[in-house]
Amino acid sequence: MSLDRYLDAKSVSFVRSEALYRDHLGRRVLLDFDGEGVYRVDAETPVELLVDGLPCEVAEGRFEADLIVTARQEGRVRGWVAFGRSEPVSGMSHCVSLPYLGGGWLVEAEGPVEIDGRKRPCPSPSLEWPVPFYAEVRGAGSARVIPFEVPLRRERIDAFGVDDEAALMARGFQVQNISKLSVIDSMFENGEPRCAPVASHLNRAIWTLALPEGVRGLILRKTYDRFHGRQRARVLIDGDPVGWWYEPSEDRTARWGISDFGVPERFVRGKAEVQITVDPPAGVPLWSVSLVEAFGIFD
Repeated sequence: MSLDRYLDAKSVSFVRSEALYRDHLGRRVLLDFDGEGVYRVDAETPVELLVDGLPCEVAEGRFEADLIVTARQEGRVRGWVAFGRSEPVSGMSHCVSLPYLGGGWLVEAEGPVEIDGRKRPCPSPSLEWPVPFYAEVRGAGSARVIPFEVPLRRERIDAFGVDDEAALMARGFQVQNISKLSVIDSMFENGEPRCAPVASHLNRAIWTLALPEGVRGLILRKTYDRFHGRQRARVLIDGDPVGWWYEPSEDRTARWGISDFGVPERFVRGKAEVQITVDPPAGVPLWSVSLVEAFGIFD
């Protein structure tokens, strides 16, 4: 069973004149993703879709290379993208009480929930659903979940702070054009406070990650400063491109955010360690990072 469809999904939501950015024609750019995956768009204002470079009038479908959604008028637009060779979610759903520990697909909930410790409340109902989870769903009341066909578990296999010189040295961490450390005293979207060092870099960061036996995929996670949105970086494993790690959200009040990136099994199968490269290209906001974590997915 391929885990590609489980490992990475993003959602965006905009109201009034909000946007990721304005293009050269002054249009609101609402989704801008590179890679391969599936998408859904829910809009109260006319939108224009470019799927793999071609105009498209379908609000739900698949893209092989890139996806751009724009609007000329103000109004609410929500979008959801799941990366990889996604397949339909199948199986019988079960009603469970929250908090729920385990792994599967969340398909319904009575109220807002937090998934896998991301510290970002997900509203109910949500365009994101069904959404995969590996460790927990927290909230009040009950929810409906579809357990994974093959039981999977998530285990943290590495973590280091950008200010931990010993940890950086132990992993052979190298980075070009990184800023000086600064301390951010702010909070996450759920209101939880955090005061910690953060740095930002342009050009690639490289480090080595040791892999436990039996790992079937990875989830890379960064805790970072969301003062600047549209942070984008290419991720490579042992020099092989995996995809684009993209975080469109921006918040200058609740500045702390958590972002995940999934690495499919084919990039880690049979390896004792891998070299990870995170490479933000020129012309994008600096790649912010405070804490880096890696989670292994296991049977």
